[in-house]
Amino acid sequence: MHLKSSEEKETEQARAVFKDYLTGLDTLGKADLYVEIHASIRPQSAMAIEMAECGFSKTEIENLKKAYRGPFPILMEPIDSIYFHAQGAKKRGTLAKYPRCLHFELPSGLYEGESTMEESAQAIAQLIRSLEAEKRKEVL
Repeated sequence: MHLKSSEEKETEQARAVFKDYLTGLDTLGKADLYVEIHASIRPQSAMAIEMAECGFSKTEIENLKKAYRGPFPILMEPIDSIYFHAQGAKKRGTLAKYPRCLHFELPSGLYEGESTMEESAQAIAQLIRSLEAEKRKEVL
């Protein structure tokens, strides 16, 4: 059963686990970009990767979408209509802790072939590398 983020109940145990998770992330040092990758079994999202974001301009997302070269279609917030907006994570989770975040939901259709999964993983990795390249250009 899928709950909306507003319907999820926060428990003491969940808060403790999340605190430990954040402590582990803190040991890695300061990050300008945080990326989460999840799997989705939602039938309506079976044939496209969905990407929620925080901290990016609409222009940056449009450029990111143009740069995507994967075998599966990708829908990117805010320029496309997506189901998984990661609202809970943006309000009180990990996405609230970093200035720029990408949250990917990989569809069940990706798991039908090993080559499709590998190609999609490579395409997402390339998107992330392209963000780093853009950041270096801004510094120069």
